[in-house]
Amino acid sequence: EFAAVKELSAALSGHFGDVDDPYRALALLIEEFSAKLPPGQHAVGAGAKATLKKSGSRAALEEELGDVVLSTFYLANALNVDLEAEMQAKYARLKKQFNLDI
Repeated sequence: EFAAVKELSAALSGHFGDVDDPYRALALLIEEFSAKLPPGQHAVGAGAKATLKKSGSRAALEEELGDVVLSTFYLANALNVDLEAEMQAKYARLKKQFNLDI
């Protein structure tokens, strides 16, 4: 649930004393995207077509995905962005853009 993750993110950012620092939040998000890659591993390509060499376990990847989501909420809190509202708006735009009946 969005509200619970947002509340957890706000509590954690308050614990570390940097609730209003979007640059710190962005740095943490970037760290979550890159810190767990094995040495020498990097993305191939750019944008939606970027790929990574497969390595590690699925469980480790799932845990990292959770860290990315939490870090995303942390950044949203630092920028005072209603991430749930942004996601709902994006969902509606994509449904319309791609003529999806879901």
